[in-house]
Amino acid sequence: MQDGLLLSTLSNLTIEGFIDADWGAHLDDRRSSSGYLVYLGGNLVSWSSTKQKVVSRSSAESEYHGFVFATAEIVWMQALLQELCVPIPAIPLLWYDNISAYHMAKNPVFHARTKHIEIYLHFIRDQVMRGKIQLHFVPTEEQPTDLLTKHLTSSRFLSLKSQLCIAPRPFHLRGDDKQEKRSWLLMSRDEAHLLSFFLQSNRNSSQFVMHDLVQDLAQFVAGDNLRTLVALPINIQFSWERSYIAMKVLHGLLMGMRCLRVLSLAGYYISELPDSFGENKHLRYLNFSNCSIKRLPDSMGCLYNLQTLILCDCGELTRLPMGIGMLINLRHFVITGASKLKEIPFQIGNLTNLQILPRFIVSKTGGSGIGELKNCSNLQGVLSIFGLHEIMSVKDARDANLKDKQKIEELIMNWTNDCWDSRNDVDELHVLESLQPHKNLEKLTIAFYGGSKFPSWIGDVSSKMVELTLKICKKCMSVPSLGGLSLLEVLCIQGMGKVKSIGAEFYGECMNPFASLKELRFEDMPKWESWSHSNSIKEDVGAFPCLKRFVIKKCPKLIGELPKCLRSLVKLDVSECPELVCGLPKLASLHELNLQECDEAMLRGDEVDLRSLATLELKKISRLNCLRIGLTGSLVALERLVIGDCGGLTCLWEEQGLACNLKSLVVQQCAKLEKLPNELQSLMSLENLEIIGCPKLESFPEMSLPPKLRFLEVYNCEGLKWLPHNYNSCALEHLRIEKCPSLICFPHDKLPTTLKELFIGHCEKVESLPEGMIHRNSTLSTNTCLEKLTIPVGELPSTLKHLEIWGCRNLKSMSEKMWPSNTDLEYLELQGCPNLRTLPKCLNSLKVLYIVDCEGLECFPARGLTTPNLTRLEIGRCENLKSLPQQMRNLKSLQQLKIYQCPRVESFPEEGLAPNLTSLEIGDCKNLKTPISEWGLHALTSLSRLTIWNMYLPMVSFSNEECLLPTSLTNLDISRMRSLASLALQNLISLQSLHISYCRKLCSLGLLPATLGRLEIRNCPILKERFLKDKGEYWSNIAHIPCIKLDGEYIH
Repeated sequence: MQDGLLLSTLSNLTIEGFIDADWGAHLDDRRSSSGYLVYLGGNLVSWSSTKQKVVSRSSAESEYHGFVFATAEIVWMQALLQELCVPIPAIPLLWYDNISAYHMAKNPVFHARTKHIEIYLHFIRDQVMRGKIQLHFVPTEEQPTDLLTKHLTSSRFLSLKSQLCIAPRPFHLRGDDKQEKRSWLLMSRDEAHLLSFFLQSNRNSSQFVMHDLVQDLAQFVAGDNLRTLVALPINIQFSWERSYIAMKVLHGLLMGMRCLRVLSLAGYYISELPDSFGENKHLRYLNFSNCSIKRLPDSMGCLYNLQTLILCDCGELTRLPMGIGMLINLRHFVITGASKLKEIPFQIGNLTNLQILPRFIVSKTGGSGIGELKNCSNLQGVLSIFGLHEIMSVKDARDANLKDKQKIEELIMNWTNDCWDSRNDVDELHVLESLQPHKNLEKLTIAFYGGSKFPSWIGDVSSKMVELTLKICKKCMSVPSLGGLSLLEVLCIQGMGKVKSIGAEFYGECMNPFASLKELRFEDMPKWESWSHSNSIKEDVGAFPCLKRFVIKKCPKLIGELPKCLRSLVKLDVSECPELVCGLPKLASLHELNLQECDEAMLRGDEVDLRSLATLELKKISRLNCLRIGLTGSLVALERLVIGDCGGLTCLWEEQGLACNLKSLVVQQCAKLEKLPNELQSLMSLENLEIIGCPKLESFPEMSLPPKLRFLEVYNCEGLKWLPHNYNSCALEHLRIEKCPSLICFPHDKLPTTLKELFIGHCEKVESLPEGMIHRNSTLSTNTCLEKLTIPVGELPSTLKHLEIWGCRNLKSMSEKMWPSNTDLEYLELQGCPNLRTLPKCLNSLKVLYIVDCEGLECFPARGLTTPNLTRLEIGRCENLKSLPQQMRNLKSLQQLKIYQCPRVESFPEEGLAPNLTSLEIGDCKNLKTPISEWGLHALTSLSRLTIWNMYLPMVSFSNEECLLPTSLTNLDISRMRSLASLALQNLISLQSLHISYCRKLCSLGLLPATLGRLEIRNCPILKERFLKDKGEYWSNIAHIPCIKLDGEYIH
């Protein structure tokens, strides 16, 4: 092996694959060869060259085989990176050079040319259609995979070889990762065999043996024991959901896989492991993240070969195996997010190879003391130590030997937030002194420390500290001297309840304190009164020359001045500091200013310089009547202004006004604001205007609106009587008027032709909308409490896509004249229109239709709904509706149908329901007493979800034979079926989830299908008693189900 792979240290981990095939390459049996190359971040990481198992009838077919193998490899690589929490920046690309195979992969229709291909090969088609992979064409002459599939000339071979970054390996070189942008994948000669398929025998140098990894692969293909099992979550729609696996299945798997090296069940609901788990002695990697495991069996102490154990986000975990100290090869032990775990077993100090230990818990009895860390000299990365108040002596702290652990980058030290009065501050100071970390530490957090002061090592000038957080150290009387930390970039001091002053000691003796600090935060300092600044600091440089973000929060007694000469400051937040009455210093670089619960005096000052300020938020500013000229004159770059909860505000600004760069103005909860400034029109760049909760505002200025205004919202303005005039002076697109009870009518002017959305709600006195108000491209929404509203006569725009009408009591019909034949309407929602009696007949583009609380609606058009594109239909609380739409069989696009609380509906359409339904919900229809067997459900071969609730069906048993349910059902929900006594669903061979609730007479479930993964029973007292875990007489009938929930509690 003279050649090696040249790897690039790139950060963009995109995945790309190349595939190719040589049709009929093997002359003896005319089978084809296929190969692929997979790159990660531009580096070749996986490759294959394979003789296909079947004879392909065309070059396209042979290429398609290659597509499948490459896609499977890429999907596996995606899953591995996701499990390792490595982000994938883009959809993987697969490069091909055969157009026919590409069309086979993209075309969702199975045609004659592909029927003979085994169904599993169409796996790639599914990945393409779901957007998991993208296909791109590459010319044949640029196809590097030819190296693996074809006979090539020497020049072509060498050319492609160089494209694969294969080159002679200089064993004598070893690059510096921090200085070289490209480095060789170099190993010692003892390690170089990892790249070889065959190794030179140790016994006989003239003989070669197969590499153990290749042997594992060969044995697996030959049907030998499985070495790697990564169970990917299935049927997951949300990140918080979990998959389920039956304990019986889990036990069987583990008992039959004694050669497992890698096992990952992350994301599965698993509450316990068998006691025999420790017999899987070959395990190297084990991942139970986001599982519900409560305890790990002690037999796990026998997993001597285990190198990685990951238990992230196991919120129910309370106990680790007692023999964990026997896992002498363990390198990665990750237990973050295990909030109920209170101790780590004794002897963890035996794990001398341990490198990753993000969480360590100190315990007085039964668990590990801090001294257990003594021998863990290889620790690196992040280390969080909890329970430091449990340390019994300074010697124990010193034994942890943190000072020599130079690879730890971040250290989090946690005491307890309880028993402050009983803790000895001197002892805790000595403990913290003895826990001094190595000078290479970059991030340090000290939380709930009970000493009265900090040890001197925290401010050691030789430290490489970049981030420091001192959090809720209630007994500390002073802050440490930190100005000499020349590399410090982030400093957060929070919850120092006894600190009254910060003075020159904070800066230290250096001439240029906090030279690199970029973010400074002081939060929750209830007794802090004064902040004096060091006299030794150069005035033209300041104490914080690089500071970009400055936060002072919940410091109610702080007085005095803020630091001056903050030349680099970009964002300033000051909140809940009512005594801070100093004016703002010169802040020429400030981009964002947020003031909350402060005094208006902060906005004054002779040196106010806010020339770069783009965002200004003022909330709960006492004594603020309006923005003064001295302030507004400096806001030349302001783009966003928010003023909220300023009870004394009577006008926004003085007559001179603001610069015209303002793009967004939000005024909310200003009880005394009576008018808006006349200069509003002069804001030539204003695009967004929101007026919320201003009860004394009666009208807008008579002058036109700003010319670029796009969004106008007026909400909860009780006194508003008139809306702005001259709409046509601006390019308004969205107008929302809500909870304005004094508003009577709209202005007589037409709304602008640019309007796309109009929302009017809870405006009880509005009686009509203006004639001709609707234009092309608009969306009309009218909302609740418009009881007297009259919709103007006329044709709706043909481009209207979304229409909602709520609470319009006068609406009786929707004239056909309103609906142009070419309407693009896709969404129609009618709610709270009790007098509506007829619906439009022809809505060809409609996809979603909601009809709720329309008591006057008795029937649908005689010929049914002419909505061929309808995908979702919901009909609810229509008390006088007698029948469902006819001709529902013609609604072939309909997938979701929901009907509830329609008491006069007696039957389904004679011709049946829409044939392609995937979800059906029927509930609380008192007179719908047709037996379920006559609903025609057996014909719905695509139905996967069925919900039936509060139906008055005279049925005692619910079985597949009687109800003729489709075998495609995956989810079944039955609720409030009063007479139901038994269920028999064993023939539902696809059923995955069964939910039963409030069926008090139900006493039998019969045999359940083997596919069932989740069973939930609520308020079914007879069933609950019979199915109690290990106690109920029928527990054995459901014990195989992975997830069982009784009355809200998981029991399995």
